Amino acid sequence: MPTSSAPAEPPVRTAFQLLAQEGLVINLANGGTEVVGFSLKQAMDLFDLRLLLEKKALELVLSNDAFHFRPLFESMEQLELYLPQADAGEVPSSETSRLDILFHRSLVMMAENNPLLVAWNTMVNIFQELLEITNMTSSSYTAFFEDHRKLADLIIQRNRSSIDELVAHITKAKNIIIERLESKL
Repeated sequence: MPTSSAPAEPPVRTAFQLLAQEGLVINLANGGTEVVGFSLKQAMDLFDLRLLLEKKALELVLSNDAFHFRPLFESMEQLELYLPQADAGEVPSSETSRLDILFHRSLVMMAENNPLLVAWNTMVNIFQELLEITNMTSSSYTAFFEDHRKLADLIIQRNRSSIDELVAHITKAKNIIIERLESKL
């Protein structure tokens, strides 16, 4: 029977260590932690990385004659489940961020490139934090849904303009975060 020589790290401690590695928190001498947040440069760099990864994934998807749509369909089904709540304004921004991540992960998964997926998954928590700050890049959940459906439809049609649509989609979120961070300077 295997035994572990060291106890497992508590999840909160591990999370703080990851945030410290990303430069989002500082470990204080008294053992505490202070939240730093995103600098404008960090946010821009993270959006550039996200765009680089997702654009490459989409290029791989479009060049593969036999790619599987299932992850994309499943993510759109999840987004669609919230449409009845959208009119009442009952979709929390945290749920919208989760759904946004789910949709974009599906694009990377469809590329069937494990190193690309690992790289994207390594950054997913930071990407989600950025999405929380942008707090909805659309005027409503319905607009958010339609933006994603438009992109999904272009991908399913194997339309090369889906790459331009993805670039515009991520750039829109990037511009919102830049505006919000610049307004705090």
